[in-house]
Amino acid sequence: QVRYQSPTIAGFAVRVSNFTPFVAYAASGCTKTVAGAVNCTPTTLGQIGNGSAHSGNQVQLTYANGPVTASLMSQRGTYSNAVAGATKLQSIDGTYDFGVVKLFAQTWSQKLVSGVVDNEGYGLSANVPVGAWNFKVGMRKFSGATVDSTTTILTDRTSYGATYSLSKRTTAVALLANDKAYVGKAKSNNSYLGLTHSF
Repeated sequence: QVRYQSPTIAGFAVRVSNFTPFVAYAASGCTKTVAGAVNCTPTTLGQIGNGSAHSGNQVQLTYANGPVTASLMSQRGTYSNAVAGATKLQSIDGTYDFGVVKLFAQTWSQKLVSGVVDNEGYGLSANVPVGAWNFKVGMRKFSGATVDSTTTILTDRTSYGATYSLSKRTTAVALLANDKAYVGKAKSNNSYLGLTHSF
């Protein structure tokens, strides 16, 4: 399962898909990936199709060389619910590692095949490593969306976080996020404190 996420705002995703990738080409820092999904039925609100069965295809070109990473992705899917229908998603993202700070930027646009905007926006984030600490700040903003039953899950977000490496596999995490709903503009604050461990 491949998760297409917003910038590293403490792992909060803009969207999630069930596409299975196949690396088709890799040379000189460039990697071309094609992927496909057939009859996937997500059940979590916020996944592609908002709970409907879907199929589709995806092509992604990634360039990585030294401190620079950039990616261009195009995805097209057909969903069983009447709200989503057939949609196209394009995104461009990139990172630059200055050593003292790592910057990330992303823009995306998801449209119905008719050309009507389903949702689009952009995100920025910065990670600053200081010894065992890693401080994070980021934002995600929707610049347009079709107002329908799926729009209620869209939120603009500004987040602040910090991680501390207790060991090679265990990390303490703290997060504060300020959210504002795209529809209605209701504001909320979310916080998280916990541990992550990789086995």
